[in-house]
Amino acid sequence: MNLIVVLLTLFIDHRFGSNSGLRSFEWFDRGVVWAIKRCGDKFWQLILVLVIALAVPALIIHALSESFEGVMFGLLGLVWSVVVLLFCLGPLALDRVLSEYTGAVEDGSEDVAEDRASQISGNAEFESPEQRNASVVAGVYAQVNTQILTPVFWFLVLGPFGAVLYRLALQIVSSPSITDQISEEAAARIEMLLGIFTWLPARILIVAYALAGKFECTLNSLLGPSEIQSDSTIFDDTNAALAESGFCASGLERDNKLEIDDVLSARELVVRSIVVCLAGLALMTLSGWAN
Repeated sequence: MNLIVVLLTLFIDHRFGSNSGLRSFEWFDRGVVWAIKRCGDKFWQLILVLVIALAVPALIIHALSESFEGVMFGLLGLVWSVVVLLFCLGPLALDRVLSEYTGAVEDGSEDVAEDRASQISGNAEFESPEQRNASVVAGVYAQVNTQILTPVFWFLVLGPFGAVLYRLALQIVSSPSITDQISEEAAARIEMLLGIFTWLPARILIVAYALAGKFECTLNSLLGPSEIQSDSTIFDDTNAALAESGFCASGLERDNKLEIDDVLSARELVVRSIVVCLAGLALMTLSGWAN
């Protein structure tokens, strides 16, 4: 059933999800900010609030999932699983934003291109259109793990509970309204948890990049990025390894001047890699490992 849930979720997300504003976690942001403002000044009190914010919604989702199991011959549980996983993808609609970026570049809409490139890469400024393309390509290789593969992976491992737990951790780290209210130390603890969440799915994705692109060069990225900053986190190192492996798999050079066709090539590699992951899941399902 897990394979059916994942396939349905990815189809719905690709076909309809990018056009919907329903997948919003503003309710979570408001609740966490409200709780933080009312907790004490001690560090352990802040951590306790964050742990409760992560655990309580995930446990509620888990309890509902258990109650739906077997109802209507399992149909209700299947629909519930699809809904939960669908809301745990993102928050960035990667395929739509990338399409808008390539369209803006081709149409000469620099403001739109800069905005979409910032959403994908996380960078605010770019030295040139070629450097912007390189940042977008690196962002795509990393974001597909954060936005798609990791929530799917933890859904397969822990069910809806795992997908929700990861998505809420990502929301805490990526929401300015929450990060503005917590200390750097507390944010670092949550980001470390996020890095642990993303580490193993990232290695699976690197193998998929290798199978979908240049094999030998890409597998070297399993050892990590060639240059690791002393102050980097597990999450940062994972994203760097994904970007490096993606460039290896596609045969692109990060330092070279990348054109919009190279961005489209990166997108094709990501699609092929997702297909590889789904093929692996199908084989595991047929062998009884993913049920």
